[in-house]
Amino acid sequence: MTKLIINGMKIHELKTIEPYFSQVETGEKTFEIRYNDRNYQKGDYLLLQKYDGIMQSFNGESLLVRVKYVLKDYHGLSKDMCIMSISKPLE
Repeated sequence: MTKLIINGMKIHELKTIEPYFSQVETGEKTFEIRYNDRNYQKGDYLLLQKYDGIMQSFNGESLLVRVKYVLKDYHGLSKDMCIMSISKPLE
């Protein structure tokens, strides 16, 4: 789901499984590879929601990060995918 915020940037709500959720939380993982079905833009926010793939449910934990750069339409990268550089989780 995508929501608009006041300054015009979007917040994209995304499922995130372990170990990736914890790696973003600690700052070890600073990128996201996703289908570009939401037209991600520099300055948008990602609300990464911890998802248990086995139980098929969210546990209530989430992280808010900002998109710093979007790589798309790059040789070797599928046209429907993008790689986003992301900030450390925001407080």
